[in-house]
Amino acid sequence: KSVNADFPAGSLSILIGRNGSGKTTLLKAIAGLVNYSGKVFIGGEVADDSPPSLRRVSYVPQNNALIPSLKVWWNIALGLVDRERDPQIIKEKIEEVAKLLDIQHLLNKYPGELSGGEARRVAIARALVVDSDVVLMDEPELSVDIQTWQIIRNNILKVRKSDKTIIVSTHNFEDLLPYADVVCLLHEGNALFVGRPANLRTENMPLDVRAWLGSVIEADDVECDEGDFCVALFNGYRIYAGSYRKSFRSSPRILILPKYITVDQDGVLKGKVVRKIKHDTGRSTVLVSINGYELVTTTHEVLSEGAVVGLKIEKAILLG
Repeated sequence: KSVNADFPAGSLSILIGRNGSGKTTLLKAIAGLVNYSGKVFIGGEVADDSPPSLRRVSYVPQNNALIPSLKVWWNIALGLVDRERDPQIIKEKIEEVAKLLDIQHLLNKYPGELSGGEARRVAIARALVVDSDVVLMDEPELSVDIQTWQIIRNNILKVRKSDKTIIVSTHNFEDLLPYADVVCLLHEGNALFVGRPANLRTENMPLDVRAWLGSVIEADDVECDEGDFCVALFNGYRIYAGSYRKSFRSSPRILILPKYITVDQDGVLKGKVVRKIKHDTGRSTVLVSINGYELVTTTHEVLSEGAVVGLKIEKAILLG
C-alpha cells in the first residue's frame, strides 16, 4: 500500500474513497495512533518518533469519544488542562471556540443530552480548542441529518479561515470538494490522486472507482448570477453546478456523480453505451459516450453496448 501526499500548511484537504479504502488509517497514522511504515512529516519535521500528545495534531474520531459523565464544558476542557494552567485562559478559549461553533447553549449539558449533530460539534470544539497545527476529522457527517451536516460543513469552512491545516475524511465530498485546496483519492490503501480538485481526472481510473466517483469533463462555460448561482454548459445542455466559486478556468472542469445522471429517452443529451461496468440484480452501471467523454450512470433499464440513450443530468460539482 502506498500513499505519498502533501497537505500544505493552512489548507483544507479532503480524503475520499469507498469504505475500507484507507481513509481512517491514514488519519490515525498522521495522528500517531496506529503503527505504520514510512514517514510522516509535520511542519517539515519527521514526527514518527513523537507520541500523539507531542505531534500538535487534533483528531476528531468517528464516534466523537465524549466522556458521558462530564459536561460539555469539561469535555472540551480536557485537552487544555494538561497544557494550560491558568483557569482564566482556559475559560476564554472554551468560550471562543463555543462561539465559533455556536454551542454556547450546550456547555452545561451532558453528552447523553445532545443530538448527533450537537455531539459532533462538541467533538470538533475539543479538537480546535487546543493549540494544534493540524486538525483531522474522520467522517464528520456520520449520524447527522442533512441540515445538521450543512451546519457542520459551514463550521469546517469557518475553521478553514484560520491558519490550521485541516484534513477531512468524508463520503459527502460533494459538499466540500469545491472549497478544498487538496483532494486525496484513496483506493484499496493506495492514493490514486493527490492534488488540486481542478486537476482531477477520471478517464484512466479503475472501473470500480469510476462506478461510484463518476466522470470529470470540461464544461463549455459556466454562468453565475449575482447570487453566485452557477450553471455549467455542456454540449448545449445547462447543468446546475451549485454556488461555490466566483472565478473559473476558460474551460472549467466539472465532476458528475452517477447518482445525478438518469437514463431518459426524452433527455436532450444523447450518447452511446460503450461498456457495462457491472450488473446487479435489476440494476446496471454503464459508460455512455458523449462527444468523447464517458459518463457513468446506473439504470434499471436493460441496455446493450452500442445502444443510443438519452440522459438527464441533475447536478454537477465545479472543480475550477
